[in-house]
Amino acid sequence: MGTGYTRNDTSNNIADGNIINASDLDGEFDAVESAFNSSTGHTHDGTAAEGGAITVVGPVQDLVVSATEVKPKTTNTLDLGTSGLLYKDAYLQGNMYFRDTALKIVSSADGQLDIDADVELELVAPTVDIDASTALTVDTASTTFTSTLFNVTGSANITGDLDVDNININGNTIISTDTNGDINISPDGTGTVVIDTDLDVDNINVNGNTVSSTDTNGDINLSPNGTGTVVINTDLDVDNININGNTIISTDTNGNIALTPNGTGEVDISKVDIDSGAIDGTVIGANSAAAITGTTITGTSFVSSGDMTFGDSDKAIFGAGSDLQIYHDGSNSIINDAGTGSLKFQYGGTDGVVFDSSGNVIIGSGGLDVSGIGGTYTALNMRAGAGYPVIYGQTTATTTNSPAMQIVGATSGASAGGAAEFLGIIQIAAESDSSTNGAGYMNFFTGSGGSVAERMRIDSSGNLMVGKTVSDLGATAGIELNGQYDVGYFTRSAEKALVVNRLSTDGTIAEFRKDGSSVGSIGVADGDNLFISSTASAHGGLKFNNTAMAAYVDGANSDNTMDVGTSAVRFKDLYLSGGVYLGGTGSANHLDDYEEGTWTPSLRGATVAGTYTTGGAESGTYRKIGNTVYVSLVLNGSISGDSGAYEITGLPFVPELSKGQLGVMYNDTTTTSGIGLFLSNSRILDEENIFVDNNTIYFTGSYTTS
Repeated sequence: MGTGYTRNDTSNNIADGNIINASDLDGEFDAVESAFNSSTGHTHDGTAAEGGAITVVGPVQDLVVSATEVKPKTTNTLDLGTSGLLYKDAYLQGNMYFRDTALKIVSSADGQLDIDADVELELVAPTVDIDASTALTVDTASTTFTSTLFNVTGSANITGDLDVDNININGNTIISTDTNGDINISPDGTGTVVIDTDLDVDNINVNGNTVSSTDTNGDINLSPNGTGTVVINTDLDVDNININGNTIISTDTNGNIALTPNGTGEVDISKVDIDSGAIDGTVIGANSAAAITGTTITGTSFVSSGDMTFGDSDKAIFGAGSDLQIYHDGSNSIINDAGTGSLKFQYGGTDGVVFDSSGNVIIGSGGLDVSGIGGTYTALNMRAGAGYPVIYGQTTATTTNSPAMQIVGATSGASAGGAAEFLGIIQIAAESDSSTNGAGYMNFFTGSGGSVAERMRIDSSGNLMVGKTVSDLGATAGIELNGQYDVGYFTRSAEKALVVNRLSTDGTIAEFRKDGSSVGSIGVADGDNLFISSTASAHGGLKFNNTAMAAYVDGANSDNTMDVGTSAVRFKDLYLSGGVYLGGTGSANHLDDYEEGTWTPSLRGATVAGTYTTGGAESGTYRKIGNTVYVSLVLNGSISGDSGAYEITGLPFVPELSKGQLGVMYNDTTTTSGIGLFLSNSRILDEENIFVDNNTIYFTGSYTTS
C-alpha cells in the first residue's frame, strides 16, 4: 500500500482565530505531497487512508471498471481507439463476441482459433490471401467463395466434397460432367495449361496428346498428336533429353551438359547464368576479369559472379534514351540521371532516397526533404512518424555543458567557426557531469555586434529564464518562469520590472483568479484612472482619479457604500493634510484641524507684571478641534511686585476677544471658585482674584481662535 493523507495538525492550530505558524502549514503540505507522490503515494485501493477504488472514468463516467469486467456505461456508445489513434496489440484469454453471443472468435487451449457466425461469414476485399504453412482446411456442408480472385499459397486440404460444376480461372474453364466423371481443362485462347507442382496421375490426355507413365520403369511419354510442341515451364530433372534428334546430355561424372544440334541450326538461349567457362575464347567467371569489348549483351537478365570493370569515362548506360549513366571520369564518380523522372534508391521496392527532377532530396517516406538552392520550397523539411524524433542528437562527452545538439543560423558568408557571422544558436546540452541521469537544458543565443550571447534557457526542472542562466527565485535580475513552483519572477535593478499594456479601450489590464474563477482585476477607467476592483458582487474597490481615491464597487463609482476598516479590523493612524467631512459634504461638516498638546501657564499683574515664582506643579494641556480650543491648567506658585488684576499668560492660541469666552477657576485651599475671562492677548483674566500665593489654582475652559 502507499502513503495516505493523515492530518498533521493534531493540536488544531489551523483554525479560525488562531495564529497559524509556517510549520503548521508546512507539515500539512508535506503530508499532502507525500499522499500524492507518484511512487509512494496513496493507491486508491479502497483501504483506510488510501482513497476509494476508482471504478468510473471519463468526462461523463462513461467507462465502468469492476473486479471482473471493464464496460461502457451505455451500450454501443464507446469506441476503443480511433481511426487516427490505434492500440498496438490485444491479448485475450477467452472469446471475442460481436453484437451477440452467436458471432464470436474463440481461442482454445489446443492453439486453434475458431470464427463462429450464426448465418454467414463474409470476407470482402480485392484480394484475400490465406498463407497456411501446413494446410488450408475448409470443412463445412456448403462453402461459397464469392471473390474475383482466390489464391492459395501452399497446400489446400478440403475435407469433404468440393461440389462445383465449372471452375473458371482467368477465362480458362475446368469442366466436370456427371455422366462419366471426366474433367476437362480448356484454355480460352492460345495459352497452355501450366502445372507448377506435383501432378500424380497414371495417364493424362491433353487435346489428344497423351502423357503416359508405366509402373515398370517409370518412363513418362509426352506424345503430341500433330505438329505441336511440348512446353515445360518448371524444373525438369532428367539425365538425357532427345528433342527431334537433338540430344541434351548430362553425365554424372563431371556434371557437364552438352547441347548438340543435329544439323546446322543454332542453340538460342535467351537467359543463361554462367559461373565459369569461355565464349569464343573469352573467359567468363574466371578469377581474372574478363574483357568484353564492343559487345552488346541482350536478354532478359545478365548475371556475373565476378567483377565487371569499366575504364575511365566508360559508361554503364540504362534506358532507351540513355536516361541513366554511371561512370568515372578520371577524377570524379558520376551518376547522371538525364531522364525526366526521379533518381531513386530503393530497398525492398520502397523508396529510400529520391532525387527528384526539381533538385530536391527526399529520404524515407518524406522523412528528410532538402530543397535545392533557388527552389520554391523551404530549404529543409523533416518529418517523422508519430512517437519518433525528427532530429536525434547524442553526445559521448559527460562533462557539464557538453552540447548534444546545436542548430546554428548564420549569414550566407559564414565560415566554419566564424562567430562574428552567427545570427543565432539553439543548443541542447548536459546540465551536470553525468552520462546517465539525463539532466539537460536548452538555451537560445542571438548574434549582435559580431558576437553571440545567451538570451533564454530552459533547465532540467522546467524553469524558463530570460536574461539569466540560473534559477534563483528572483534573487538576480532577469525573467524566471519557475516550473517547479508554477510562479513567475520579474527582477530588474533600479527600473520597473513588469510592464502590462492595454491598447485602445478602457477596461481590465490584469485579471486575478482563484481556482480558475476571476476574483479581481486591475485596470483603467476614464482614459487614465487606475482602478482595483473585485469581481465578487458588492465587494469594495478603489479608483484613483486626478486628485482623489474614490470607492469603486462592481465596476463603477460607488457613493456611501464602503467603510475604512471595520469594528474588529481597524486602521491605526490616519495622516491628513486637509480636513474630514463628517456626516455630510457641506462646509459645516468639514473638520480641517485637530491638535493635542501641552503649554506652560504663568501669572502676572495686569498693570505691573511683577515676578512670579513657580511652585513646581505648573502644567497646562489643550485640545484644538477646528477653531475651538479646550484648555486646562494648574498654578501653585507666588507673585511679588505686581499690581492690578491677576492675568494668566501662555495660552497656546490667541483667543477671539469679541466672542466673550469664559472659563472656570478654582482654589483648592480656600475652596473658592470664579470666572476666568479669555483675552485676545493670549491671557486669562482672574476677574475675581481667586489666585492666592502658594495656593493651588485649577482652571478649565474653551475658546475660539481665528
